[in-house]
Amino acid sequence: MSDEDIDEARQRLHILQAMELAVSRRDEVFATVEACTDAGEARVRLSERFDLSEHQALAVLSLQISQWSSGMREWRAAEIARCEKLLGAAETP
Repeated sequence: MSDEDIDEARQRLHILQAMELAVSRRDEVFATVEACTDAGEARVRLSERFDLSEHQALAVLSLQISQWSSGMREWRAAEIARCEKLLGAAETP
């Protein structure tokens, strides 16, 4: 596995984990966003409240309603497992 593949898997995992957190804690995420006056404030508040990076917070804000379905949750879980497996294999000598 190339360094580029490893970096891509890390970045993908980073975003997928934030999306899964948002879906699993959707009431808190919605309340946080609803209390904000604009997307910039929402990004900052999400970052602070859920300990997300800027990229993760932006990914959460860009989630479409269809991505909250159980089918998409299953897909995300499989992708998270796949990325973790790739990264685990890459770290094993």
